[in-house]
Amino acid sequence: MAEEGSSEEFEFSLDDTTLLSIQHCSTTEICPPGLTLVTYTLIFAPGKPVKKTVQLTLKSKAGGVWVFPIQIHSLQASPDDTIVIRASGLHKDSVIGMRLNSLDNASVAY
Repeated sequence: MAEEGSSEEFEFSLDDTTLLSIQHCSTTEICPPGLTLVTYTLIFAPGKPVKKTVQLTLKSKAGGVWVFPIQIHSLQASPDDTIVIRASGLHKDSVIGMRLNSLDNASVAY
């Protein structure tokens, strides 16, 4: 699924929006005359480790086309919490309740 948009002089698109999305794209004329600075904000929020190349395509209203490969890479996240279970006493059960959420659609090992 591609994400598409435009600014005054350019149209832009991503070939894969499952991992990246464009939040903002703007253009500014810079020196020397005839050069344009294109600024865009990409949002990358992976739920699991991933390494992939995504193509950002810019199309000028004057007819030029530029394709920028963007290499994205995320690593395994560090643990964000520790669960401590305290003993109730010798030969007594200790019980805690917790809810585990996964960002995947399929079951994953814990």
